[in-house]
Amino acid sequence: MNTQMKLPFEELEATPANDNRPPVNEHEAYFREFHAANPHVYELVEKLVIEKIAQGFERYGMKAIFEIMRWEHPIKTSDPRFKLQCKMTAYYTRLFNKLNPEHSSFLTIRPIRKVGS
Repeated sequence: MNTQMKLPFEELEATPANDNRPPVNEHEAYFREFHAANPHVYELVEKLVIEKIAQGFERYGMKAIFEIMRWEHPIKTSDPRFKLQCKMTAYYTRLFNKLNPEHSSFLTIRPIRKVGS
């Protein structure tokens, strides 16, 4: 049975980048480091999601937002290999929902499992 894990930052006021609890998995650890080094990525995520809401979409996915960012925006990040990694979409979705509770049902949420489970 796949149960969705709660992330440490879902119940706290701390941002995922400065949460002192240990990460749930290696993807969350990467996300925390990436988000701290690239706050402009979340700013673009939020802008694009709000645009999709304004365009009248009822639901949307963060992976689609990432594809828009990859192909339509000349964004630079601290990752030397990949501009944006799909393993971060679940964390950006949850961060958007935490910071924009009035739109928390807009983005599709998938379960997060411990890596290797």
